[in-house]
Amino acid sequence: MINQAALDLIKNAEGWRATAYPDPGTGGEPLTIGFGHTSSAGPPVVTHGMVITVAQGEAILQQDLAGTEATVRKYVKVPLNDNEFGALVSFVFNVGGGNFVSSTLLRLLNAGARLSAAEEFARWNHAAGKVLPGLTTRRAAERALFLTPVAALTPTPVSMPPPVSTPTPVSTPTPPPVAAPTPSPKALNMNLSLFSIILKFLPDLSALEQDIAAEVKLIASSADGATKVQQTIIILEDILARVKAALGTPTAP
Repeated sequence: MINQAALDLIKNAEGWRATAYPDPGTGGEPLTIGFGHTSSAGPPVVTHGMVITVAQGEAILQQDLAGTEATVRKYVKVPLNDNEFGALVSFVFNVGGGNFVSSTLLRLLNAGARLSAAEEFARWNHAAGKVLPGLTTRRAAERALFLTPVAALTPTPVSMPPPVSTPTPVSTPTPPPVAAPTPSPKALNMNLSLFSIILKFLPDLSALEQDIAAEVKLIASSADGATKVQQTIIILEDILARVKAALGTPTAP
């Protein structure tokens, strides 16, 4: 089937006649009726005084075009787009299949010379040796349709932006508790020496030396570093309380 552009071209060029009329070029045969139907295109045979309706004329046109389309498909050996095919069907429907098969237009088209073939349309504007303005106008319309590119029917896909994903919160690992450094035996001995010096200046507290020494030994023998630290704090607080008591310093209740 030809596209709508070609069908409209043929209808406009042929015009509509409900009553049979003589050929413009010869003034007689072939008689034409409807949208350019002649007896050579197939039934019905056109006779003088014949009258048809528009619906009948459209049905006859579709029937006539089917045969013309088959002729174009048979003799054109190169691919055609819809506009090229429609323009050629209009051309062959008007000049006849025999003229088309022997035409320079077909030879150039099959040789791949499309532009040169398009220029051949204009040469077919004669009837009975005379140039007809109607044919000149039709050939120009057929050439223009033949050279009109077919618009792409497939829409260009619209690229959608990627969905915005909510970033997964990154959990910050809780740092492990920093263990208090475990006092070394050397540090404990130094603390004991300091307390011993203090006690020498405080004769009343010399009795505490034995308690301090015993507590320091307890710390040194503990395997748990944290326990040692805690015990050291307790010892120091105890010593501080005793020193304050010996010096007569009031302590918190």
